[in-house]
Amino acid sequence: MKEIISMIICFSVLISCADKRETYKVEAFNITESVYASGKIESKDQYQIMPKMAGLISKIHVIEGQEVKKGDLLFSISNDQILLQKEGAQLATQRSAFENNFEKIEELKNAIEQADLKMKNDSIQLIGQKSLWAQNIGSKQDLDLRELSYKNSQAQWKSSQARLKDLRKSLEYQDRLSKNNLNISQASLSDFVIKADRDGRIYRLFKEVGELVGPNVPLAILGSTKDFLAILNVDERDVSKIQIDQKVYLDLESFPDQVFEAKVTKISPYLNERDKTFEVEASFVESPKILLPNQSFEANILVKEKSNAITIPRKFLTLEHEVFIQKNEKKKITTGLEDLDKVEVLEGLAIGDLIYLPK
Repeated sequence: MKEIISMIICFSVLISCADKRETYKVEAFNITESVYASGKIESKDQYQIMPKMAGLISKIHVIEGQEVKKGDLLFSISNDQILLQKEGAQLATQRSAFENNFEKIEELKNAIEQADLKMKNDSIQLIGQKSLWAQNIGSKQDLDLRELSYKNSQAQWKSSQARLKDLRKSLEYQDRLSKNNLNISQASLSDFVIKADRDGRIYRLFKEVGELVGPNVPLAILGSTKDFLAILNVDERDVSKIQIDQKVYLDLESFPDQVFEAKVTKISPYLNERDKTFEVEASFVESPKILLPNQSFEANILVKEKSNAITIPRKFLTLEHEVFIQKNEKKKITTGLEDLDKVEVLEGLAIGDLIYLPK
């Protein structure tokens, strides 16, 4: 009998313990809402150095980590075809088109002189024939022949002059063309000498001497030595909450147990379809003494904050946005800001109310 009574008492205690649920008295706290993002560090004005022309890397004038100034030589690239083109253009300009065609010019000048002499002689003959005709000496046929001869010699003189003028124009064009070709080949050669277009540091070299490269093939990464940016990847569901100048708190893998502040400076309007994120750029308000490109981090972008807000722990809120105000009685509430632990209550609860943990 005693054993039965003991069992009843233990069973009652177990039921009582099982029915005991965690409670929470509603209070006011400060609450913030933030958006999580991850990303990497980039040097400001960071870009990939690419050649304009194809060729072989003949020399690399820098090493990784080296600081450079604008105009410093970085790479030399060789291309035999371009060199041959330049040599051909130089040969073409060593003697001008006029020098190469001196005999043709002199030949036409002589032809003009001969035509001029014949035209003058035919003119004299025509004048004499006209004088005789006026005195009724000679025939009309003789006069017509003299006139025809003069017109032919005049046409020949004009034709010789026109041919010389055309030849000069053609030679001038050829002369300009050869000089232009030389300038173009020289300009092309300048594309094979790659220089820094700004001050910075060489953070990465991708190629070695002797490798074949061409346009759109990166040779190196150059960027600022002092200014760095945090490039965040924000989920497309959260990007509408992000605004310029919002605070960002960064936790870098390279600096454990430290948090660095930044602010949003740029929001990309382009969705990366691969991971469904938007790129958000943030500049440091305070930064580590040493930063390098591609350092990884996790970040929280502060979206909203409120002081003395009525809040409850997230675990006391059901999926239907309800809370238990009695052990078995639920009440609908309106929520506001949320963080990892707390939820703001806009309507439905007051400070001091007691709520129960959902079953």
